[in-house]
Amino acid sequence: GERQRVALASVVAARPDVLVLDEPTRGLGHEMKLELMSFLRSYCAEGRSVVLVTHDVETVVRHVDRVLLLEDGRVRAYGTARDVLAASEAFRPDVNRLVQPFYEAGAAAAFMSVDDVVGAFI
Repeated sequence: GERQRVALASVVAARPDVLVLDEPTRGLGHEMKLELMSFLRSYCAEGRSVVLVTHDVETVVRHVDRVLLLEDGRVRAYGTARDVLAASEAFRPDVNRLVQPFYEAGAAAAFMSVDDVVGAFI
């Protein structure tokens, strides 16, 4: 964690307009991940951009504006985290797959997905 902090600090010191980070949450505990995401959010609030390359979907999805999903080197989806993850078979639990036809039929208000329920308690 400390090594990553020092590396990030050395890059951020130059105040680049676009900051690209590869797997920045790897090896970090929960609190450090939250600290990093908070810092990156405030960095963006200064008019800068951050590009995260990560497999840590659970942490990052709560803190990003847009998601670009790559699979086998190809863009599979782009949009809000909720839209991309809901549309991706890889990230949806089986229950969401069962409920999806109801969403598409316009009955979304009558149902909550597993992700909605979990999100309400996290």
